Amino acid sequence: MVEPVRAVAEWLAGTTLDYASQPQGIAAQLAAMTYDGTDTAPSAPDVTAETDDPIAGRGELPDTAMAVTVAIDRLAMPATALSGVKIGKLRLLVRVVRTASATHEVVRDSYYVARAIMRSLQQFHRNENQFARQRNNIYIGPEPNMALDYFTPAADRDDNQVTTAWAVDYALRELAP
Repeated sequence: MVEPVRAVAEWLAGTTLDYASQPQGIAAQLAAMTYDGTDTAPSAPDVTAETDDPIAGRGELPDTAMAVTVAIDRLAMPATALSGVKIGKLRLLVRVVRTASATHEVVRDSYYVARAIMRSLQQFHRNENQFARQRNNIYIGPEPNMALDYFTPAADRDDNQVTTAWAVDYALRELAP
């Protein structure tokens, strides 16, 4: 399933624009957010998809300073998918990795980027942005009553990485046979 991975990655990267031709990706959300006290906006991360990046394609995390990878975590295709229009359900994992010493600043920046991802995905799921969720006759729809599952930051002291993630569920539908 190339379509959902690329659609979400390109949205988060800001290369797919919204219905008003405005970017709603992570960088735009970081620029629009308010910050606590003397905190400043972290740098916008590089966004990669497992379908387009050899490191992410192997399930590994990039070693850049700040990166986001989009990958399939789970895909369920019922037997009726062979004869019907609905293809199935998909869970995407949007991981944030920050390669640096596991300091409070790195954890703080990871939280801000995670918040920017949530804000960006909220825009992606708006009805006005349906076109951004259609690709190659596949419609990527948010599951009704869906909730974004967030995984708290985990520090890997050996590699100096801090990772967080969002798990996002989608229903896939084929628009034309």
